[in-house]
Amino acid sequence: MLFLTLACTGDKVNENTVEQVSDWCDASLGQDAGSREFLHDFAHAHTGFNLFGPTANWLSNNATLSQVIANQSDFGVSFLDAYANQHDAVCSIPIHTTTSPESSVEMYDDLAYIQLGSTEIDIPSEAHTVVIDMLRADHDSDLDSLIGTILIEDTVFATQETRRFLGFPSQDDGWTHYEVANTTRNLSITATGASEKRIFFITPARLAPKHARLIAGLRLHGLAGILGHNIFAATAESSWEGIGEHGLLWRSAALHHNNTPWPDIIPADSEVIDVDSLSALVDEIDYRTPIPSDATRENYGSYNRSAGEPDGQLRVADMQSALINAYGILD
Repeated sequence: MLFLTLACTGDKVNENTVEQVSDWCDASLGQDAGSREFLHDFAHAHTGFNLFGPTANWLSNNATLSQVIANQSDFGVSFLDAYANQHDAVCSIPIHTTTSPESSVEMYDDLAYIQLGSTEIDIPSEAHTVVIDMLRADHDSDLDSLIGTILIEDTVFATQETRRFLGFPSQDDGWTHYEVANTTRNLSITATGASEKRIFFITPARLAPKHARLIAGLRLHGLAGILGHNIFAATAESSWEGIGEHGLLWRSAALHHNNTPWPDIIPADSEVIDVDSLSALVDEIDYRTPIPSDATRENYGSYNRSAGEPDGQLRVADMQSALINAYGILD
């Protein structure tokens, strides 16, 4: 087991041997709070997971919701925890309330050390290596634009599989003009950089999905190195719904590299972070080394519109579940 040791100068972590987490929920960063009544935002999340989650089995998902409602005395954090505990592809996590400071850059010879925050930043022209520290970044920090200023060629960093609905599909066996299909698209960054640079990221224990997608995607393409914490593919494949002062993160896509699912974990190239010796540390890393896919997480299936019939019972929890589904679909 690795142990956490910190030595700080101001806000800068000088040395940190990280302790990795084993569950993707512990590697995922919450985002904004809910903006509506608890059940309104929960209905939006449940319907999103029902239609766009990997299971794609509305009958099973709704039966599970009925069970959770029947076993919970009120709608709050404990309800979200119980709901998430029924699904490997759902996390219940607190919102993220910390506001990032302004971004900063320091030069160590030809290495630019950037602490990404809330503001845009220019890469010094003399930099040959760029290390982007994500420890102070929040979910709104604009990493995409920063990476665009470093890359010299437009870059596809992942292929994303999602589900597309044309209306809401019929659940009977007959013909319907409402249809659904899994579709793929390339995720890319538009490059504006002038000269080739090596790129490294210092990753915290928790990342927002959009940051996890970009950092892990660049690493899988051999375009950047990772220092610090591992990245979980499930985090990168997820969408967020704030519900009160808490929220649900749920897998809403599948990510592929070279027609192969991303590995469950994209490991860090180094679990040791030493800002005072960054040049020596990154010189030892070859991030072009391939990471084999060992994906065991749930496959992103096709939507099952003919999943079957409910069990025929009509309990109070079933009626509440039906109302949640109706609101979520019409929302």
